[in-house]
Parts: sequence; C-alpha cells; structure tokens
Amino acid sequence: MENALLPLGQSLADKHRAAELKWRGMPPGLPPEMAGAIMLGLRSGERTLADYYRSAEGEHYLCTLGRLLQHMSLHPAWGAEAKCLSNASTNRRKSENNPLRKATMCRNGLHEMTGDNVKFRNRGTRYCVACTQIQYKRVPTPLSEADKEQIKALFSTNRPVTVSFLTHGRIPGDGSRQRVKPVVCPKPFYHARANDPAFDRFIREHTENSNSVAQQIRHRREKFRAERVQREQDAKDYFEIAAMIPRWFPEQDKFDVVNDVMAELSAGKIARDQLRQRIKFYMAEANKMFAPKYRKFGDSKLVSLDEVMFDDGSTTRGDTVSRGLWD
Repeated sequence: MENALLPLGQSLADKHRAAELKWRGMPPGLPPEMAGAIMLGLRSGERTLADYYRSAEGEHYLCTLGRLLQHMSLHPAWGAEAKCLSNASTNRRKSENNPLRKATMCRNGLHEMTGDNVKFRNRGTRYCVACTQIQYKRVPTPLSEADKEQIKALFSTNRPVTVSFLTHGRIPGDGSRQRVKPVVCPKPFYHARANDPAFDRFIREHTENSNSVAQQIRHRREKFRAERVQREQDAKDYFEIAAMIPRWFPEQDKFDVVNDVMAELSAGKIARDQLRQRIKFYMAEANKMFAPKYRKFGDSKLVSLDEVMFDDGSTTRGDTVSRGLWD
C-alpha cells in the first residue's frame, strides 16, 4: 500500500535512503531554521509538538521524536517554552472539542442546560442544577447492621474518631489537607442517624468532645514540633560553640566550657554576639583551676619534685623533703 503512494519510479528503499541522507552529518538537535519554524507554529496557537513529529505522512511533519527531544535537552529554555505552548494548545483543543461544552441538554436528557440551570464546578466543568437537586433528595441505601457495628467498633480503639473522620477521612488534629479513605459515605451515614435513634445516640455520646480532643492533639503536635526545633537549634549551637574554641585547648576542659556557655545561652543571660567573649572567660577560668604553668592558689609557678636544685649537683627537690604531708 505504501509503495502505491510513492511517486513514479521511486521505491520504498529510495524513500528511506533519502530520509537518512537528510540528517547525515548534521549536528545533534535541529537546525536553527527548523527550530524557528516550530516555535512560530507553537506561538500561533494552531500547532502542537505532536504535529511536527507524529507521522512522516503528516502535513506538518518535520523531524522524529528522538531528534526533537535531543534538541530540547540541548536547549532547555527553548524546550520549556515549546512544551508550555504545546500543552496550552492541546488543552484548548480538548476544551473546544468536548461535546459536553456545547451540549444543550443534561447528561440524563431531562433538563435544558440554559440559564440558572447551569452552574460551574471549581474545575470549570458545567453541571445541571436540577439533576443535582434530585440526586440530593434521593433516598440512599440504608446502612446494614454489620456496617453500624463496624463503625461502633472504631470508637473502641485507641485512635481518636470523629464524624469528619468517618465521612470524609479527615484525621483529627492533623490540620493538613491529607486524608485517608472514608469509612462511610456522608449521605447513608446521616440517613442512618436520622432513622435509628439508638445509633444516633451512640454517635452523639462518643463524639461530643471530639472538638476538644482534636485541639489537644493539635496542641501536642505543635508543642512537639517546637521542642524538636529547639533541640535542633541547641545541637547546632553546641557544635558552633565547640568550633570557636581553639584546637590547642585541652579536650577534657572543652566539654565544660561548652556546657557553661550553652547554659547561659539557653537561660537567655547572653546574646549570640557575646559567645566569643564568654568562651574566652570560661577558658580563662579553666586555666586558673587547672593551670599548666601556675598553681591553683596564688600566682607562683608550679614546681616539680624531680627538678634538680643546683647546677653542679644531682640533688632534686624531692630529696629535700624531710617529712610527709601527714606527719
């Protein structure tokens, strides 16, 4: 069939050979003039990217999909703009060709889609007001006793259960838009409460404090979140203070200096711009208590018992000690 569409005297092999020769020796991507032609078609709003690579028999075909994707990877700005324009044209075509957009009757064929009978949802789709009202008035399928017992069993668990959790999957105290799968649809649930006083009394008794329970859960989560942020900040401050202490400072004393500075910082006695001053202060205090050069009490130098007292002899200071401390 394809051979019959070829010009007279041209075979299918000749066609493939011509297509291969067209791109032989070409650099990766698309030529500038071809890329410009594609961008002009996309900006006009009449073409999409699929029009240029979908089929070699198409009227607007220019290149293969692989060649186009390669050009988009080599030129990200061009590819982002081309993809955005193509998606906009595709969505507009879908909207214009949607049969429901031009429908004069509702899906059920009962009401005309004109005037006040037409309203729009958040996504922009139309719906029939009369059909929606009929659906709201429709009696739902009643809940069975097994379904009611399953709902009652949820209240005996440790997790908090609310009406919103049962009908819409909203987690109590979560405060976010994340939801789980609802246990029951709202309409049969409220229908069961309206027609079963015992079931309604059970739900009312077990959900009367649901608001306060959700607030307590939310308060605990906010408290834990604040405590976690504070712990992370304390750990960050600890390593930051430890990095300010010089390397030559003894390791056994560095721990005490960091703890003393952290205690003052946590109590609010000092600001962050005073960290270096307090570090120097506690380093000086540590040197006074465990001085390598001076004694703990007084300003005289430390002496060693093994020190030789005279230059022309071998007598040490320990040899001159006549009695012990407890004599």
